[in-house]
Amino acid sequence: MKAAIRRGAALVVALPLVPLSGIAATAAPGSPAVPSAPAPAALAATGSPPAAPLSPYDQAVQDRLAGRMQKAAAEFRALSRTSPQDADIWLNLGLALTATGDFDGAEAALRQGLALAPNYADLHIAYARLAYFRRRNAEARERLAPALNGTPSPDAQELLKEISASERDALGEPWRVDATTSYASLSKGLAPWWETDLAVARKIAPNTTLSGGLEQTSRFGEDNTYLHAELGGRLGDFGGFVGVGGSPDATYRAQEFVDGGLAAPAAHLGDHWTLTGEMDAAYGNYPMDSVVSLTPILTLARGDNLSLQARYLWTQDRFGKAISGYAIQAMVPVFAKVQLYGGYANAPDTSTGVTLKTHTYDAGIAWDLPAHLVLRLSGAYETSRAYSLHMVTVGLTKRF
Repeated sequence: MKAAIRRGAALVVALPLVPLSGIAATAAPGSPAVPSAPAPAALAATGSPPAAPLSPYDQAVQDRLAGRMQKAAAEFRALSRTSPQDADIWLNLGLALTATGDFDGAEAALRQGLALAPNYADLHIAYARLAYFRRRNAEARERLAPALNGTPSPDAQELLKEISASERDALGEPWRVDATTSYASLSKGLAPWWETDLAVARKIAPNTTLSGGLEQTSRFGEDNTYLHAELGGRLGDFGGFVGVGGSPDATYRAQEFVDGGLAAPAAHLGDHWTLTGEMDAAYGNYPMDSVVSLTPILTLARGDNLSLQARYLWTQDRFGKAISGYAIQAMVPVFAKVQLYGGYANAPDTSTGVTLKTHTYDAGIAWDLPAHLVLRLSGAYETSRAYSLHMVTVGLTKRF
């Protein structure tokens, strides 16, 4: 490696995926100019020579090591303008931008570094880890390959293990079974509602899941059976699903139902928060009506546990009548294995076969149990011009 590149000055990569702010480097100091000898008076006053100021590069590395990623990214970006031929600067800029969640900026910085130093193993490791963070394991392996030639470094070997473990984990528990039952008491002397849902999902590839289920509902003294199936997955940074369903004995459920959705790549806000946008669309043919709907969704999340979601719901029936509304829901961890969630909706609902504007308040708890079980308990209160109801729901999820 040419002398301008401070090898080993930029990277420690054996790190967990979350939080991204944990990406750091073990930086060997650069080569700042040797300061002139201190004056005897300074020695007498302090007992030792005064500390030499850090070079701009070493100061930026120190900020990144201390977790000041936004500051470090700005410093390395400034250094990249004054020293555009220094591959270490581009490497550190890429690492800092990765930690802030600016994956596109990190890609550009690391590619620039590789153009300057195509044999620099630390750059290949950082470039591969970025693909790994983006859940592109095949691409991560390809990017890591040059760093595995000859005698690979411990960092390269560790990243390869992480990629392999991620691939195994993706199919480690391919099955999921969800069982849910609900009971609702209604106003105006209406008969209570019952609903039972059994769904089975199978991960058929690391990024693809196939699921199906059966729902048995009892409303207004009539029973309907509803069958549904869904295929969901990810392609690069995008996610999506398509689903079909229908009731062979429909009196209020949809006789035919088709839906789908597309989720955009997450936007990273700071070191921990992400913002995800999604658009869902559906068509349902009911015994008394047909309805199309569009639902844009925004989800603000911190890790996998804390989230706030907002939905806008728009529906239109076969006569052209449109009804719209919104729903919000929050999920908050309270203990290591317990989460609380709750929300409010002022939105159209078609579950009875006709579209009604409803106001719904709901709250619940999800509890991770041993043996890969999750127990869910929730309650809801809903009002509309036709009735009001109180609902209790119990659900259990098993992964294996």
